[in-house]
Amino acid sequence: MDFGFTKTVLQMDVLWCKRPDMVRKEIWVHLLAYNLIRTVMAQAAYRYDVSPRTLSFKGTLQQLNAFKDTLLLADEKFLPGLYEHLLKAIARHCVGNGHGRTCSACRQTPASITH
Repeated sequence: MDFGFTKTVLQMDVLWCKRPDMVRKEIWVHLLAYNLIRTVMAQAAYRYDVSPRTLSFKGTLQQLNAFKDTLLLADEKFLPGLYEHLLKAIARHCVGNGHGRTCSACRQTPASITH
């Protein structure tokens, strides 16, 4: 886990609490959020047969934010289908291994995900 990256992406660069016990709680909440996001990424990777390491953390966070209102307002019977769409969108957000940001998993993913 790259704490510097996580701190920036989860907007932990400024902690709002003042008391030490509350700062600890705030950090724990951010770590819980980080682990929940990684869990969703792992589910997407498993469901769409891609390596979890190829999925973008920031892309996942963006997808979760994009789906948030829809999931919160949806009727319960539609949640499994919406969650499936969320996982599919997350599985499409690959990161590459360097300058060109291209990896074999990313080239294979769109075809395997559309089925």
